[in-house]
Amino acid sequence: MVIDGVSDGVIAAVPSYMIAVGICYNLIEGKVYCAGENYYPRSGCGVAIIDSRTNQIVTTISLPDAPPSLLYNSINNKVYCAGNDADTVHVIDGTSDSLVSSIGVGRSPVSFGWNERQNRIYVANWGGSSISVLRDSGGGIEQSFRPQATSSKPAPTIIRGAIWLAPTSSPKPQASSLLDATGRHVMYLRPGANDVRALAPGVYFLRGEGRGTWDVGGIRKVVVTR
Repeated sequence: MVIDGVSDGVIAAVPSYMIAVGICYNLIEGKVYCAGENYYPRSGCGVAIIDSRTNQIVTTISLPDAPPSLLYNSINNKVYCAGNDADTVHVIDGTSDSLVSSIGVGRSPVSFGWNERQNRIYVANWGGSSISVLRDSGGGIEQSFRPQATSSKPAPTIIRGAIWLAPTSSPKPQASSLLDATGRHVMYLRPGANDVRALAPGVYFLRGEGRGTWDVGGIRKVVVTR
């Protein structure tokens, strides 16, 4: 069911042909992901991908088991699906709407946590009483918690669709600025996801107050691309 955020009224019903068990939203692509089981016309499980502008299902990805929970990562534009029965986390690409990886984790994964600071996904495994940690690439399990040295000359950050800034513990209002290559102000950035799809591709500079995903207390070079 689609509910209008202003009127609090139901404005659409999207038939998913599934018993819905999990949902998440992709701010960059404007898509809603609904996980479920026993969808018609054949028995099975999967994730229905809904276009939030049309409230229509654009495709459904079949999975071997019904994910009890979903998590969207706005940094790498991927959706993580907990495969409870298969002891697996399925990874869906937010651009191509395709299954790109299935990662073996502990027994019966049921829930997620996301560390956007280091871009790590934490998977709670109910059956195994354990937590698996996924790398930011979505391609494997983190094996070590040893500190990693940072470069004195950080590389540019590639941005597509949205810039994510994490909140800080400071009580003062947080505001960061995005500057163009000449140093002129382009837009203010707030904690959370900031839509930059209207910006022309190119080099920008992120200057801010407080600490965000990229230590925005200083100035960081970013590259906006399509």
